[in-house]
Formats: sequence, structure tokens, C-alpha cells
Amino acid sequence: MMQSSLRRSSIRCLMTKRSMVIGSQNSFEGMADTILKTSSRVDSATIVPKEKGIQVNWLDGRAIIFNGTWLRVNCSSNIHFSGQKIKFSGDFLDATPSEVSVSDDSRSISVHWTDGHASEFESKWLRLYDNSASSMITRTQGSWPTALRSWEAIPTVSFSKFMDSDEGVYELLRNVNNSGICVLKGCGDELGSVKSIAKRISPTSHTMLYGDMFNVITEEKPVNIAYTNERLRLHQDLVYYESPPGLQLLHCIKFGDDVEGGESLYMDIMEAALQFGKKFPDEFKVLTSIPATFQKNRNFAKDDIDPKKPAPMSPDGKSIDLEPMPKDGYGITANETATLACYMTYHRPHIQLDKDDDITAVFWAPMFEGVLYAPNKALRQYYKAYSKFQMFIESGEFASEYTLKRKMRVGECVVFNNRRMVHGREEIRGNGVRHLQGCYTNIDDSLSRYITLQNKQGKDDGQPSNVKRWGNGSIPFIVSHQT
Repeated sequence: MMQSSLRRSSIRCLMTKRSMVIGSQNSFEGMADTILKTSSRVDSATIVPKEKGIQVNWLDGRAIIFNGTWLRVNCSSNIHFSGQKIKFSGDFLDATPSEVSVSDDSRSISVHWTDGHASEFESKWLRLYDNSASSMITRTQGSWPTALRSWEAIPTVSFSKFMDSDEGVYELLRNVNNSGICVLKGCGDELGSVKSIAKRISPTSHTMLYGDMFNVITEEKPVNIAYTNERLRLHQDLVYYESPPGLQLLHCIKFGDDVEGGESLYMDIMEAALQFGKKFPDEFKVLTSIPATFQKNRNFAKDDIDPKKPAPMSPDGKSIDLEPMPKDGYGITANETATLACYMTYHRPHIQLDKDDDITAVFWAPMFEGVLYAPNKALRQYYKAYSKFQMFIESGEFASEYTLKRKMRVGECVVFNNRRMVHGREEIRGNGVRHLQGCYTNIDDSLSRYITLQNKQGKDDGQPSNVKRWGNGSIPFIVSHQT
């Protein structure tokens, strides 16, 4: 029963249906209510003086102790209407409850504090944010994505639906969330379209090295392996950034009938790391502990050329004459920005784990690795583990089962999660032209767009409705504020 001693002058702080998510990059509002299948009705609540907290006893028999400071920090009076904190956690270090009661309908508890403040918390909110070990495990179950197999089709969405409705954008991002990849069909072959497609999701990102759009086309004097006819082995793009791109988009502008090969390759690298760890635990541990060196270093660059000095030399000893990009996007240098001088380096292990040793990110880009800094003993361990992982994803049973191969068609645009999927290309043969235009979006912007669209759609169409691991170094914390 709600005690009558509650003063009218007390500030009542109700956790409403509106999300009050504070201090966690992993909290998402409006997810499917099925994530919470347990009772959220409260039977009783008592103060636990030793913990300076509240024990809540639920009708289903579960008992949870909530820390007093944690409760006071998350009181809705401490949240500005913009969603930002008004006071910080350090302001409530000594928060001590003096009185607690349960509402008549068992759907909320009221807490009075020794400083005279009063708070009210919805029982469902408390159950969702239960931070006991078992509940934290339950909340993240289902966040591991299901990898596509080599015999499975990559999901598709029509270009018109994507461009004309938020539902189309949501459908594409849901496919990326679930499978890591999706193909837009019917995009046409107009140059520059890929930027318009990307901006339906979020602003383009990572534009310094290759501009806001880049051309994947064979060049006479390439400054990137991708701009040749050579086979491109599986990798992620721009891992030398502290925060590599999230989504990568590649729009097929031309794919000549006389082009042989050139099929695109994709693989779920997070699934690869998971399976590798099960089969080779010692080598897996090495790849989670020894930092690799990822770098981008352009030694010859257009803006460094002095006409009075000899032309820069490529590694094979041939001189390089860098010319401006023709207006039609073709020619000797179809990526003018890619000739600018740069130096980027970043050190991190290939496989990133959280405190519970769960995989949260994988970084794999052999063609962009620099000098490894490690003692000799660590070097021997590293190269042994590296070689095994390389063979694991390039040949053998796993590679055969999980490598997706698809020949792009003119008018298609593939959208994939660069943090979760590695990509590559078979060797291009013949005399025809294969031309893709691409760009990137930021991982956080893209994920936010997906979550907000999911909330807006507000429907369960039989598809997985929770957020999967996007490879951004974080495990989704799925909650629902629906009643």
C-alpha cells in the first residue's frame, strides 16, 4: 500500500514510458516487449541498510537489491527534458533511502531519501535494468548475429522503396543488422548516386583519404590495390582509423559483358573469430592480446610534387605522373583525393573482447599492416596465430561454408557493415570495364538511424527485432519501455 505519509511537497520523479537512458551507449528504447518475459509486478520492497539500497521482491519470487546511489542517479528529476543529466553520479555518493513503499497496483515503488527528496520508479523499469549477473546475461542473449552461409542469398530491397519511404530504409538496415549485408536493386547507373543512397541512412564519413565518394575501377597508374585487376583478398576498410567506417556502400555503374571474374566476396569476420576461438583457443588468445599495427602511408603524393624535382617513384622503380581526375570519372587517376599525402597508424589486437571475454569487434586488413612492435617471443606467437587465422578464413571448411560470392550487376548497390563483414574480389580478366562507386557512413550514426526507425515502425513483422552486435566494440543492451 502507498503510505499516506508521502508529502505533497516532495518531488515525485516518475519513470515514464519515455526512455530515460543515462550513461550507457548500449541502451536502446522501444525494442520488442518480448525481451522481457518475466513478471514486472512488485510484491514488496524493503530498505537494506548495509547496502544503502532497496530490496525489491517480485510476485514471481525473484528478489533484487538495487544500490541506493544508482537509484538516486537515475531518478527522473535528474534528467533534463533534452535527455541530459542535470547532476552527476558523484553528487549522490551518500544517497541513503529512509522510506520505501509499493503502489496499490504493484507497478511502481516510491522511495524517500534522508535529504528529503522523493522518487518513484516503475517496477517494469527496475526489472529491465536489473544488473544481477543472470539478468545481464539474459539481456545480451540473442545479440550474436547469424552469419550467412555460402549457399544463402544476400537479402535485397528495392531502390524505389528505399528512396521513397522510411520503411524501405528500415528494411535495408534491418537486413544489415541481422545479416551484415543487403543489396539495393534497381538503382540505375548514374554517377554519384551512391552518395544520395548513403544520405538516406546518415551523412557520409571518412572523407579525407578518398573524398566523399570513391571509384573502384582499374587505373593505368593505380595508387591502391583496389584500382587494379588483381584479386583482392578479404579485408576491412580503413582499420587504421581509431573508429573505422561503419557501413560501406558500393554501387555498380558498369560491368562489361566481356569482363571475366571480378565477383565480390564477403564473409562475417565476427563469426570467423568465434569459430576460430572454439577450434584454436591458444591462438585466439594471442590475437586478442598482441596489438597489430594498422597504417596508411602514402609516400608519393600529388601535393608533394615539385616540378623542379624528379617525379616520385613507385616501389617497382617506375616514375609516377599523377594527373588530375577527368570530369567524367575515368582516366589515369579516377580518385584524385587518393593521391594526397597522409600518414595514419593505429595499434590494436585483431580481436577485441569485453570484460566477460565476449567478442565485440574484429579488425582484419593484411594489406594495411605496418611494422609489428613486440618482443621476439610475442612475435613468434603472433605470426603462428596470424597464419592459422588467415588460413581459417581463406581456405578450408569454414571458408568454404561462409564465403559469400556474388557478381554485381549494373544498377545494384551493396550495403554492408564494414565492422562485421570482410570483403574482397576475384581477379578481373578480359577487356571490359568494371566500375563501382563507393562511400562510407559512421557506425554510430547508422546504428542510431536503425534504432530510431525501429522505434518509429513499432511493429513486429516476424523478423528479429533486437539489435545485433555491429562490431563497434559494444554489446547491445536491449530494453523495452512499452507496457
